[in-house]
Amino acid sequence: MKIQKLLFPDKNICSEKDMYYHIKHKCHWGFGETETRIVLPKGAILSADTYFNSFSYAKWEKYTGIRCYQLLLKLRGSALIRIIGKTITKNYQLKDREIFSQEYRDVKGEIEIPFTGISEDTIISFEITAMENVSFLGGYYATEKKRTVLPCRVAIDICTFKRESYVERNMQMLNDYLIENKESSLFHDLYIYIQDNGQTLDKGKLESDYVKVTPNRNTGGVGGFTRGMLNILHDKEQRKLTHILLMDDDAVINPHAIEKMMVFLQLLLPKYKDITVGGALFLLDTPHIQYECGASWNKGVLIPNYHVMDMRNPYMVVCTEREDVKNEYMGWWYCCMPLRLISEDNLPLPVFIHRDDVEYCLRVCKPGFVTMNGISVWHEAFDDKITGVNQYYDMRNDLITNAIHYPTKSRHWAMRCLSALMTRNMMKLRYRYARMNLRAMEDFLKGIDWLKEQDGVALHQEICAMDYKVFPVTKFGVTQEECDRCATDRDWKHRGARESTRFERIAYQIYCRAVSLWKRIRLGFTFNGLLLPPKKGLQIVEPSPGIHRTYRVKRALHYTLNGMGFVTERDIRKVVRCYCEFLRVRRLFLKNFDRVCMEYHDRYHEITNAEFWVGYLKEK
Repeated sequence: MKIQKLLFPDKNICSEKDMYYHIKHKCHWGFGETETRIVLPKGAILSADTYFNSFSYAKWEKYTGIRCYQLLLKLRGSALIRIIGKTITKNYQLKDREIFSQEYRDVKGEIEIPFTGISEDTIISFEITAMENVSFLGGYYATEKKRTVLPCRVAIDICTFKRESYVERNMQMLNDYLIENKESSLFHDLYIYIQDNGQTLDKGKLESDYVKVTPNRNTGGVGGFTRGMLNILHDKEQRKLTHILLMDDDAVINPHAIEKMMVFLQLLLPKYKDITVGGALFLLDTPHIQYECGASWNKGVLIPNYHVMDMRNPYMVVCTEREDVKNEYMGWWYCCMPLRLISEDNLPLPVFIHRDDVEYCLRVCKPGFVTMNGISVWHEAFDDKITGVNQYYDMRNDLITNAIHYPTKSRHWAMRCLSALMTRNMMKLRYRYARMNLRAMEDFLKGIDWLKEQDGVALHQEICAMDYKVFPVTKFGVTQEECDRCATDRDWKHRGARESTRFERIAYQIYCRAVSLWKRIRLGFTFNGLLLPPKKGLQIVEPSPGIHRTYRVKRALHYTLNGMGFVTERDIRKVVRCYCEFLRVRRLFLKNFDRVCMEYHDRYHEITNAEFWVGYLKEK
């Protein structure tokens, strides 16, 4: 039974060669319409200890109970084949263990190599050393089908708003690679539900027996996803659906990840049948950088796991496979849940956008999560955009999430979070954002009845009106090139990954803490330079700057990476007004916070059932 194909770079998905194979010699990559190959000269070494082509042995053994596998390679020529187990030691060093080694002469087809790992092997990979010119044409990992395969049929739930080109591109890929591909295990066995919040998609162009497009009122991302859940639950019995895969409309989908995940779900041990599979998020502009692979909610202090890692590096590939960090939720760019966890009485909250995935995962995904190398999507970096209305939604929806799940432990966190966010925004000269933070707290304190009665669309328009209006940066006498130079200062996106020593990591942590302490003292006592004379000129700051970027700044241009932005000026009167407003909201907080938390905790089911959602999704 095939469980994982060996992949080659694909310009439609990811073309970073070092995420597929590492080759210690010049070689020829041949990309044909019917056949892809790598021609290795004598002495060249090809290694598959990579993100896409290593085998996640530890997770396959844990979740499926299978220990014996086969590696099938398609070769032409003579080569030494090695199978290697890799893990990371307690001293944070990469350790190799040879499992198999044998020379093969004059191969003209497929060779099959059985292998068995041990508990310390995190991943298993192979290595080909050419003894003469060798053509490598791919292959796959397999296992013997010795037990009953669990039924598994996935429905993909996609919500979109006026992103026709993204949706059409992804549907073309899913059709070509999976639904209409007779060689795919998902040939005519995958269903896609698209909720069109903008009501602009061409249904005739996209719909088929396997793709359904539903025009939907613009009730935000959560409204679209929930409409999809209701549609999928309606078709569950007829189409024998078992899982729902929630995906972003503007992410670059990896069809091979869906195939790999499906086989994994079919072979799960019964005790893991309710587990949720999550996908990693990579950056579109730097496709080898993994931005996040799972995350911890941590009662409101969001911590992305395996954050900003260069997955061309074998050390990072092994590191990401270790289950030594806690996953509490998966972003809905790729999140596959068993449908048995979802019901018409247990739907998401009507929070329009942001944190809907966090709260719903905390509520329904209690059996746990698993991630795996090779299961991922590519998306624009979130910090490439000016947050705007998210300042309101993140604050309000974080408060609602903690009220439902930690009603008696949120009081101190909530006030600390509000004061910190508001203060940081004022230090960045983004006074409207500070007002949005205060508005979020005030709306939360109105309670669950207020949220039930809200028209999400009208409220969203009201919040948008509070935001800054953006214009082309050239209007402010600044060129796009100047903004781009500022963007390149964030070199974490482009840094090369390497294995650091323990001493280097400790030294770097001490340095960062010392610098951070000095900055906090300097910025705190002067309110980020507001009490000092301002600097002249216009300061260009990126979408998500540190507060030091606006230290003593009089005027700041806040830009997005698409050439738009807005200008703010420091104004001590606005700071005073914001703090006066903060004191008013704080009085409401002290009076109502505990009561509102218990309201959400005790009554959230009133806004998470099908009866409520059907009414909420209707045109007003």
